[in-house]
Amino acid sequence: MQIRKIINKYSKNKLAKGSAIYLSIKVIAMVFGYANIIIITKYFGTSALGIFSYIISILTIFGTFATLGIQMTTLRFISKFKAKKEFGKIKSYYFQALKIIFVPGIIFSLLFFFFSDFIAGEIFNKPDNASYLKLFAFILIPISIRRINGQFVRAYKKIGQFGFIDLFYTPITVFILIGIIIFTNNRAEGTPITAHFVSLFIMFVLSIIFILLLKNWKSTKITEKVESREIFKMAVPMLMVVISGAIIKWSDKIILGYYVSNAQIGVYHAMYRTAVLLGIVLLAVNSGIAPHFSELFELKKIDELKKLVHKTTKTISIITFSLFVVMIIFSKFIVNFLLDTDIETGLTVFYILTVSQLVSAWSGPVGIFLMMSGNERINQNTSLILAIVFIILNIILVYFLGIIGAAISVTGIMVLRNMIYVIIVKRKYDILFLYIPKSIKKVLNIN
Repeated sequence: MQIRKIINKYSKNKLAKGSAIYLSIKVIAMVFGYANIIIITKYFGTSALGIFSYIISILTIFGTFATLGIQMTTLRFISKFKAKKEFGKIKSYYFQALKIIFVPGIIFSLLFFFFSDFIAGEIFNKPDNASYLKLFAFILIPISIRRINGQFVRAYKKIGQFGFIDLFYTPITVFILIGIIIFTNNRAEGTPITAHFVSLFIMFVLSIIFILLLKNWKSTKITEKVESREIFKMAVPMLMVVISGAIIKWSDKIILGYYVSNAQIGVYHAMYRTAVLLGIVLLAVNSGIAPHFSELFELKKIDELKKLVHKTTKTISIITFSLFVVMIIFSKFIVNFLLDTDIETGLTVFYILTVSQLVSAWSGPVGIFLMMSGNERINQNTSLILAIVFIILNIILVYFLGIIGAAISVTGIMVLRNMIYVIIVKRKYDILFLYIPKSIKKVLNIN
């Protein structure tokens, strides 16, 4: 009877259900992600894994530029329109957003197609990767549209569909690689990245289908037009935030490309992917909580907002710390399983990166709250400064310490970013995005 009550209570909690669905998809994607790492390493070589990581990093950063911040603007606008029941604006926004991203998509596509040799050799110091960069010309616009479609269904609180669009390209990549291994003798280093691009295009097609299947999508008429300038007003600071986040997340691999071998990049990539497992709970909650933040903030339900923040930060912190303990206990086994060289270096990198994930979980979804509460400018300025500091710190530490230096710079900047965000939200809204047990709060006299 007690179990049934818990299940019934859980099933009525839309946020919990959405987070659980996304978490399930994320776990499946992570399992396939590790399968992808193992397959690439065993059949195509550690150097191929380094190329894979390196090219994905460049694609992510330039793909972020191409969306012009519309990706996160979509989540904010559609959530707001739904909360205020302004349904006539939703379809108008969608087509305006596609028009806006089309121009930069074409420009970047042409740039990579005609100047791939120069970009690979002169800018990124990896002339052998020119042919992979040329593929950007064919995948960049589909990737941008897929990202917008994902945020669109996310705003509709269809977290399962969002998770599928956002994450399921990895299993598809693995299936493609397995097919190549079984039916061909192709073991070229560039094969994994080509398979990845094919899977992204497949997800683009599926994301279009999800949009067309939305309830009342075909019958909804554009009764109120959303102007491009209105979108740009929010998109520009959002773009800076997203780009800064992409720089912090991916530029370490690009900078490593200047100083270390593809094999070393492969080691770092494997350890990074392992450490971010700790962030799985935060990621799952973020997937479903953003539209809730936007709605509660727009409707000025601050007390409900505070309760939601407390519950989510508590849940994220407790579960993540438990995972942290387990991963540290089995760390040597994990690293030995994933790597066949540089075991000790990989272990050190792994330990450092887990700290960054632990602190991110402790501060909860504070970054999402800032973006969903009209603080684009604050978020923009903070993110830009941190991104610049990160690049400088990363170059210095990578030059002297290699992949260990990259891990230190990533951890340092993530800890700094989260603590700054926590302080900003606490001072502006009196909402604390840190889980602190009640007994400790009483001792420290914290509300």
